[in-house]
Amino acid sequence: MRIVNWAVPLLLCAALLAGCSGSQRNTELANESRSSLNTAHEQVIPQLDSQDQGSLSAAAGAQSAGSIPRESSHALNPGLARLFAMPDSGLPGLDQLDARVSGERSASGIGREWQDGADFAQKAPNAVVSGTSLSMFTGGGQRNWAIYSLPDVNGALGFNRLSVETSNVNFTGSQPGYHVGLANYATGRWEILDRSESETYTKSLPAFTDYVSPLGNAFLFVLTHDGNGLQLDRVGFDVDRAAPEVTDVSPSSGESGTQIQPLASFANTVESWAWDFGGGASPNTSSEASPLITLGTAGTYSASVTALSRFGEAVFNFTLEVGPVSGSAPDVTAVSPLTGESGSTVSFLPTFSGTVDSWDWQFNGAGTPDSSTLPSPDVELGNVGSYSCSVTATNSFGSDQFDFSFEVTPVSGEAPVIISVDPLSGASGAEVTFTPSYTGTVDTWDWQFGPAATPGTSPDENPLETLGAPGIYECSLTATNSFGSDTLNFSLEITSTGSSFQWTEVDLSSITGTDGGWTPSIAIAANGNPMVAYANLADAVLDPYVVIGDNTLDITVPANWTPVEIADLGISAPAAPAYTDIVIPAGTNLPRVSYSVFNLSGGTVAENSVVTFSALDIYDNVPTWNTYFLGNEDTPSVFLDGAGPTGIGFRPTDGHFGIVAMVANTNLPAKPANDMYYFDLTYNPADAANLPYNLNYNFGSEWRFPHLRYESGTGREHVAVNGGNLAVYNGTSWDLPYQNAASGSVGSVDRFESGDLTGLSYASVNGADTGLRYTELDGSYSVNADEDIVISTDTGAGETVAIMSQLAYMPDGTACIAYTQHNGTSTMVRFAIQDGGGWAIEDVSATPNTFTADNFLVHLDLAHFSNGDSIVCYSRFDNDVNTLRVAIRSAVAQ
Repeated sequence: MRIVNWAVPLLLCAALLAGCSGSQRNTELANESRSSLNTAHEQVIPQLDSQDQGSLSAAAGAQSAGSIPRESSHALNPGLARLFAMPDSGLPGLDQLDARVSGERSASGIGREWQDGADFAQKAPNAVVSGTSLSMFTGGGQRNWAIYSLPDVNGALGFNRLSVETSNVNFTGSQPGYHVGLANYATGRWEILDRSESETYTKSLPAFTDYVSPLGNAFLFVLTHDGNGLQLDRVGFDVDRAAPEVTDVSPSSGESGTQIQPLASFANTVESWAWDFGGGASPNTSSEASPLITLGTAGTYSASVTALSRFGEAVFNFTLEVGPVSGSAPDVTAVSPLTGESGSTVSFLPTFSGTVDSWDWQFNGAGTPDSSTLPSPDVELGNVGSYSCSVTATNSFGSDQFDFSFEVTPVSGEAPVIISVDPLSGASGAEVTFTPSYTGTVDTWDWQFGPAATPGTSPDENPLETLGAPGIYECSLTATNSFGSDTLNFSLEITSTGSSFQWTEVDLSSITGTDGGWTPSIAIAANGNPMVAYANLADAVLDPYVVIGDNTLDITVPANWTPVEIADLGISAPAAPAYTDIVIPAGTNLPRVSYSVFNLSGGTVAENSVVTFSALDIYDNVPTWNTYFLGNEDTPSVFLDGAGPTGIGFRPTDGHFGIVAMVANTNLPAKPANDMYYFDLTYNPADAANLPYNLNYNFGSEWRFPHLRYESGTGREHVAVNGGNLAVYNGTSWDLPYQNAASGSVGSVDRFESGDLTGLSYASVNGADTGLRYTELDGSYSVNADEDIVISTDTGAGETVAIMSQLAYMPDGTACIAYTQHNGTSTMVRFAIQDGGGWAIEDVSATPNTFTADNFLVHLDLAHFSNGDSIVCYSRFDNDVNTLRVAIRSAVAQ
């Protein structure tokens, strides 16, 4: 069992980590930097777009409260550059290629043994062409390339398929491999087909026009990089211009006067058809691919179909067999019903075989109408008695008469009986027709739906209703006749509209390791990749990480996530970086992370703890983390002893970053313990050696776990402090436009910009009971909604709800909250989503966290993908072992 002592002078922090008490680890600080990421993690999939290769501009002009040097820089292994940069950089632009083909043609002839071979077009300066051989040698970090053209690939003849081949490849580098690709004119980029590590590579693909230039040329490239080298003797294309082939025609027979639609089985491209049915059909000729014809006089006819294309034609002769018309007179074997009550209406239904062209019913006084030519007539029965009736069925081959006796019985004297009602469920807003199942006769109907549907009542037997808000409603139906009535009470369940959703829980411990998942936070990059910031405990040392999921693959598979170390701090526990928060500026894939570091210089836990800011940028195609410590010994004007929970945000109005942090003690006079501070950061990647910032003191005394969001139009800061309290910075001072005195110490805030709404999620406290509470404020901070979604009653075991919660609006403004619920011994992670006029509750974690410490140990965060799917990250404790989990909420087709 791992036992850690978190002796931090924060009342809440002590509560957070009460389950980890014991002897303190006294491991000395590491004197040397820890090794870079294991090479097994270098197979990195997620990529940054080309717009991320440059530096982000940070707005200048803010008055700086201090300018501190970059404390550490952690450059990733160059092999990880594929995570952030496309491997085709260095190739010329596509607009240069046509001009080269039209201006000059090389005769190097690699691949010229193909009938439509490739001409060498361009190469990198350090690629060597000799005869039919190409040599490419590269140094570390270099790229080498050669481009071949297939002129007039889509000329007057066109083509069916495009084939690519390289062969006789000799590798000379330590890491054999090369990329093969084509110029894609639909995207305007070079497209890599495959990476090959063998001496022969072939691929065929349909002749999509994406790969043909405006002048009708196609271009192939071979690319090596990162110290690879190779020599190859053949690079070429080929195109397939085969004539059509016809192998069969079906159907090719039928009865005279019937219609068939022949279809030819063929291969290769067919541009036109010519059918000739030899006089056996109408029409006798056709140019359609599958003509609809009417067969003529019975006989055998010599027919043919010709398939034509620009590459040739194929004639296929076949025999058209037209047979004589066959058939027989119909046979009627039964009629139902044979009895009915006087005054009722019955539908007569015959049982028969064969085809029927006409019907003749004779009821001989049994009811009205007395006769009918319908296949199944409705008849209102007359006087009580026995009647001789008949039905005659006729077709072109003859007729059959079936005689039957029908009994009209007296009206029964019983009230109706309702057996069931259908349906008993439906989606909110759907239009539904209700149908009763019953016995007896019914004169009147009385449906009572109440608030379940509109209209709320109906006298119809089959009313059309619009279903209301989700829920379970008690409804009734009463059927009445002259003999009495019957009432059926039924429950109507109304569900939410649209697709249903499921949660898939993913254990990332195989990627992050056990004890890799402290205080996680999540954000979605512009390329759709989820990024989770967390603190990782390994060998009694806590370091910050970001784990990145590749959204182009299945992110429910841990292998499709890659951990990236932010900084090698080498700080022994309990000197821990924790309380991570992550933000990714809109339109980029570059994460920025805030976190706290305790005991940075080896003093007591309460001394020299700092707020930390780390930013990922790309320098010379290498992703690099720049890390800065705010308010430590290097800025003697401010000591932030006992820095705890932090939150980070990006202000789009000026490109600044903001960090809010709760601090236990400072050396500033007249400031109470447990203050909240706000750092305004002017971050410029082009000047990474310095980080100017303003430090702003906000509130004191118990303002814990601050959560930050900016208003996009004005740039105003919105901070959730002490749970249900909203602090807003108006440019000169902080206001508290909303306060809930009965709120817990942890909460979150989010903005729905298009609706000008600010939302808060937090635990409302009523004695020992807690509730998950949602408060919604309009643009003037007036309350639109204020409600407890879930109430947890404390029976004495310590039950709580929403000790941790995160609110995030979906793109359509739907409010969603991820939160914890503790039953006294274990904790579940749950999800609340607005659903019609109420809230739907879903389980995020498949099983509860099992541990004896309090439920503050389960931290979580929530984000949404652009397609409406949601993702929750959270820490999981089982037997004092911590792991990082994510859960994805995805739609399931109904």
